[in-house]
Amino acid sequence: MLDDPDYFSHVIDGTTAVLVEGIAGDVRGTIHLGWTATSIDDRGDHVVVSSDRHEVVQARCVVLAVPVNVWSRITFTPLLQGASRAMAELGQPGCSVKVWMVVRGAPPAFRGFGVTDGALVYVRTERELGDGTSLMVGFGWDPTLLTVTDPPTMTLHLREFLPHAEVLATDLVDWNAEVESSGTWYSRPSNQGSLVGEFFGESSGRLVIAGSDAAPAELHPGSIEGALAMGRRAAREVLAIIGSVGS
Repeated sequence: MLDDPDYFSHVIDGTTAVLVEGIAGDVRGTIHLGWTATSIDDRGDHVVVSSDRHEVVQARCVVLAVPVNVWSRITFTPLLQGASRAMAELGQPGCSVKVWMVVRGAPPAFRGFGVTDGALVYVRTERELGDGTSLMVGFGWDPTLLTVTDPPTMTLHLREFLPHAEVLATDLVDWNAEVESSGTWYSRPSNQGSLVGEFFGESSGRLVIAGSDAAPAELHPGSIEGALAMGRRAAREVLAIIGSVGS
């Protein structure tokens, strides 16, 4: 357990869904869900984006904000260059599994770090639910160790930290298996030579790169903060592009 029980205690009122909905509410255009881009063609004075449904959209500028692990499934014309091209080919290694649990018998403000060969390597209390139970979140490093996440199985995993705890309900999304992400939050590659620490979110032509994965180290890649910071950066770049003479 950590000495500071307020560590990680600052949460968004209403969950991150409220934050996403608030940002989406500022969008003046139409948001198309389930639209998968397969190619981005920068033609100099405009950009053409094609989808898996054979739909085509033209724009003066395009912002690429999808996770870096799906870049390889998009055909870029011209090709990405430098560190951006290398990251599209190699991807990033983030593959953690995040499991939410309703738990009985957990102490308040619990934080636990486990051994690296366990199914869960970190668990913490998110909040007390007021009925003697707690909402907890657990993280695992290997998706193959958490293929079964029913309450009895998760109780066994959690009891490596809390011997008398009982998991009553669980929920998770396996972002490693989702085609829209093909991985979890950005983790800095440790085995990619000169790419380690190199910024790969540099925009080119009318293609502007955003998204948390592409955030430089000082903007916290892999975090909501990094995504927002890159969004602000992308907005400034887009305005500069479409505001230029002849655009």
